[in-house]
Amino acid sequence: MTRAPLAALVALLLLAAHRCDGAIHPYRAARFTPTADAHVLRAGREGLYATIGSDHRRHDVKGDFAVSDGGRGHEKAYVRFEDVEFRRSRSHASRFTGADSEGKDTGSVHAMLFELKDHLRIGWTDSRTGARHLCCDSPNLVADAGCVLGDPIIAPPDDGVEPEPGWPWVRRVEFVGDHAVRTMSPEQVTVTRDGMYHLWFVTCDASLGETLTVTGRTTWRNPHGYLPGMMRHMRPFFGTLALAYGGLAFWWAAKVAKAHYKHGTGAHTHGTVTNVVTQLHHCVTAVVAASFAESFLWYADYEYFNSVGTRPVALAIFASCVGAAREAASRTLVLIVSTGYGVVRPTLGGLTSRVCGLGAAYFVAAAALDVTTHAGNVDDLTKQTRVFLVVPVALMDAAYVLWIFQSLSRTLTQLRARRQLAKLALYARFTNVLAVSVVGSAMWIMYETWFRATNALNQKWRADWVVGAFWHVLSFLLLGAICVLWAPGDGATQFAYGEVAGKDDKDAGAMFDGFEGW
Repeated sequence: MTRAPLAALVALLLLAAHRCDGAIHPYRAARFTPTADAHVLRAGREGLYATIGSDHRRHDVKGDFAVSDGGRGHEKAYVRFEDVEFRRSRSHASRFTGADSEGKDTGSVHAMLFELKDHLRIGWTDSRTGARHLCCDSPNLVADAGCVLGDPIIAPPDDGVEPEPGWPWVRRVEFVGDHAVRTMSPEQVTVTRDGMYHLWFVTCDASLGETLTVTGRTTWRNPHGYLPGMMRHMRPFFGTLALAYGGLAFWWAAKVAKAHYKHGTGAHTHGTVTNVVTQLHHCVTAVVAASFAESFLWYADYEYFNSVGTRPVALAIFASCVGAAREAASRTLVLIVSTGYGVVRPTLGGLTSRVCGLGAAYFVAAAALDVTTHAGNVDDLTKQTRVFLVVPVALMDAAYVLWIFQSLSRTLTQLRARRQLAKLALYARFTNVLAVSVVGSAMWIMYETWFRATNALNQKWRADWVVGAFWHVLSFLLLGAICVLWAPGDGATQFAYGEVAGKDDKDAGAMFDGFEGW
């Protein structure tokens, strides 16, 4: 592995370490972006489940965070504004120095919290010109849109349904006189409807928006904790997966221990020691251990995230790297099994450097993608960044698939030529398992492509976790199949490498009769 990929990976790790903010959204002198006729700061978006026991008719607003809720505070869903401070430049504030501006509104910012289904209500489109307006900045708009001059426009629902009173939630923050700083009063908005919520800070004053910055933070909480709604099911999923891998690890360890015990207490054949635990078994042990460690680390990561509201930077990065190592090791394991390592060939020979090189490159690419995805912001990566990170992983996945099936074809050909029927039966089963997994993967990729294409605004946020969970389940099933097929034991010796054609099949019995035509 060269130094350049390692340097790039380290740079991504350091970058992600500064962006791991989670459900608590901090603003550090964040600046506004010109959008249509306004300046906007998109301050966060998350899927939120309704407060447990809410009547689904209103959104409560509390200015006192300590308001009692009958001991059910852990079941509340809310967005809380804490120490949110708007700051304009001194040069802009100095325009309003003098008695004429004393105590008067000299600029305003609006905090707007709305559901995704209401996003078309933010602003108004002129049917005559097709122009889109976010701000009510002219008397004509006041007459046409029924808005308040100088404020953002909130249009009525297109379907004619009576809008929910007080929703979207809006708060106006005003600069007074020549003051350069204005602090928003602490507020907590209790969420009583499931939805994907967006928070915007909007100013309709162009000169103010050019110099305006925001500091402070908002806290987004679901009834189950701080985990965003899109990640809600990941914690129990990885907890269950860790238990499943733990069970698989226990079963595999028992098999290996039993084989070692028999080997050490007299597993001899005509004076020859029979080695029933091979290097391939040790490779499987390593992958099972890495898989369990990855699942447990992700469970711990989501548990901490859910309890505290921020992801533990070190744990998220470590889990991402362990996951990348597991992905590379599991693919490499399938590849070396497909080459017939330990069955039709005692070593990888000249393939060793190529196999290790592909595995190392895959680890770097997968670690870069996983760290940037999981240890970064909750919001999705930009399309350009995602493409840059996903393409190398996808290309190497394709390389693994092609290499695996080419190796399987050669291995099966060698086994038929040697008439080693027990091994041929073993690899036939393994080929069937791989074929099913490839077909399932192809079908899921098509589904995932459709899901992403129809989920551009995260309107399907409740089901988003399933897309990634599928690959973990598939990896578990494939590893489980390998463990079952290559389990160490008395019968495993007939699958060990042998130079003489057919010598490992003397005791295979009639069950393989006719199999040579497979």
